[in-house]
Amino acid sequence: MDESKAIRVEIEIDRPPAEVWPWIEEPGKQMQWMKGVVSNEATSPGPTRVGSTFLMKIKEGRRISEYKGEATAYEPPTRMTVRLTGGCMPGGGSMTADYRLTDIGGRTRLQYACHADVRGWFFKVMFACFKWVMRRQARSFFDTLKRLAEAEPRPAAAARG
Repeated sequence: MDESKAIRVEIEIDRPPAEVWPWIEEPGKQMQWMKGVVSNEATSPGPTRVGSTFLMKIKEGRRISEYKGEATAYEPPTRMTVRLTGGCMPGGGSMTADYRLTDIGGRTRLQYACHADVRGWFFKVMFACFKWVMRRQARSFFDTLKRLAEAEPRPAAAARG
């Protein structure tokens, strides 16, 4: 993949990966930290796995865009990768978002990488121009995720331990 099209964010969260994982996976929790997400619904039957599909609706400006998604890696509670098409990704472009959670002594290192496959010279130039804005927005999202995950009451077993 072309690294010039990558957006990366890394944060540490004062919770183990098993407690951070629901914030990455569960639509209701995603909507609390991913600004603009209106809905995220499974479109394939059964539990989430590689190949599972979903439809995510995101408010972009004044309109709601639909993104079709597919899980391309799924290893709870350490990794999930999804590929998104549609929405503001014109001409068959796509985005791949990779979430990696590493246990660092009861804390989580969350590494996020988003790669865009944009088509056409106009969209390549636009992506290059707005990449810094998207990186700042992603950082803001993950700062919110950190705050929410750390504020959530610990499970009873963890609180006793």
